[in-house]
Amino acid sequence: MTESSPGPESPAPESPGPESPAPESPAPESPAPDLPDVITAGVYWRRERPRRPVTSAGVLRFKFSDRTVTLCDHKGGVVFSHVAGDIGVAPLRNRQFKLVVAGQAYVLAGMYSQAAASEGVRRMVSQQHARLLPPPGQGITAQEYLRWVRGSASGMAKARNAAPQQAMWQEFWLRILTQADAQKLPSKVWERTYGQRDGPVRGEPPAHGRATTVASFVWMLVPLLSLGFLTWLAYLYAAVRVRRRRWVWVCALLTLVLDGLYYWLDALVGTGRASSAGGAFAGMMAVLALGGTWGAWHMRTYVFYGWRA
Repeated sequence: MTESSPGPESPAPESPGPESPAPESPAPESPAPDLPDVITAGVYWRRERPRRPVTSAGVLRFKFSDRTVTLCDHKGGVVFSHVAGDIGVAPLRNRQFKLVVAGQAYVLAGMYSQAAASEGVRRMVSQQHARLLPPPGQGITAQEYLRWVRGSASGMAKARNAAPQQAMWQEFWLRILTQADAQKLPSKVWERTYGQRDGPVRGEPPAHGRATTVASFVWMLVPLLSLGFLTWLAYLYAAVRVRRRRWVWVCALLTLVLDGLYYWLDALVGTGRASSAGGAFAGMMAVLALGGTWGAWHMRTYVFYGWRA
């Protein structure tokens, strides 16, 4: 009799069986098991009009529960906060994307791991709990991903490692926002980049014609053909085109060097030492011409095609 009593209680553990499929109901609310309810990522942003040649650091936040998109500046101030269904989205060249909110267009580009070298970015990421590493895209191996996110953060190597990360961020934000019913705005990049492949852009140069190639080589030879006098102009064009504040400072420094050389030469001519002044001036112009051409050669593909070969 003592052994028969636990018999009817044995089916009791089977009761949770019908309840096990219950957790599957909220699955459509979350886009992926490895993504939290809120995605907060660092971005570079600017208003399309009035046009600003230099972008600012900020944070783009998306909440999956209510599909709210929020852009904050580097101090945490809210630039806009709207439901994704009221926002227009379109991809742009150079791994950027555009958001149109209440008639105002914003141009954004995802940050990258090398941006943490800036103290201001580190402070912003820490205060707003943002992430810099993009979610790995389709068709990208672990070796490629680690090489990009752990690559050098100095010189042009940073641009080479940053381009694939920004491409993954572009693909991620376009996918998340379009799935959240954001309106797809007209853009040639939709067909050229996302119409013929399923994976993200992997940093390759966009399609370009012969005119762009010729213009890139002409721009590269400006410092050499002008004997260094227009080196600052070539670098200023590059700084405005790629919107890099550091390059603008380089152009300003080159301009100050040239102006200083002119005044120095005039002063030496007045003292009767024109020959020595002329030799120093010619040497400096040679440095600006040859050094400027060498730098333009390394920046050519990045300035014109948005990618370092």
